[in-house]
Amino acid sequence: NLIGTIDLTEQILGAVIRGGKIVFLGSRSGALSGVVGPLYPSYSISKAALSMYTRKLAERLKSSNITVSIIDPDWVKTDMGGDDADGEPEEAAEEIYTLTTTNVPTGYFWHKGKKREW
Repeated sequence: NLIGTIDLTEQILGAVIRGGKIVFLGSRSGALSGVVGPLYPSYSISKAALSMYTRKLAERLKSSNITVSIIDPDWVKTDMGGDDADGEPEEAAEEIYTLTTTNVPTGYFWHKGKKREW
């Protein structure tokens, strides 16, 4: 959730064009507001750290006009999420697509088209 994502991102940054977009896959479990509990601490901690990397990278790339965002697609019905999950894969894909094709401010956490609290 964290080290591989950061490593890959740092390696390809030179290929991201001015005005480009970087979108990370976050989770409500990584938010410091709202969902807090004892389940899956490693997952939650890694997603919270990815949120911080999003903010730091956004600030670093601001002068390059590269937008950096993180998105909480919800708990999605996948092999990992299972059949009890709330969201459909198509909804998550549409939300990610919309975030990559619209102009949004850099350095924010998004959920269903709205800024999400960290």
